[in-house]
Amino acid sequence: MRRNYYLEYPLIAEELSQKISTLVNKLPAQCKNVFQMSRDQGLTNKEIANKLLISERAVEYHISKALKTLKTELNDYIN
Repeated sequence: MRRNYYLEYPLIAEELSQKISTLVNKLPAQCKNVFQMSRDQGLTNKEIANKLLISERAVEYHISKALKTLKTELNDYIN
């Protein structure tokens, strides 16, 4: 069972949320835009591709790049 850290550790959760926001804002413009459309707006890869006039493969690339960056930069929080 996963623990709800937002309830158990609200200060850590808030710090982590701020760190994620900072990292997302540092992503290259297109990567940031695609990632936010996917995560914040809940759009599918196809919807994002159609809106931005790029391929679905490009959308996948940008999301993968964003997640890799977040995982690398948040390693201390994850482990």
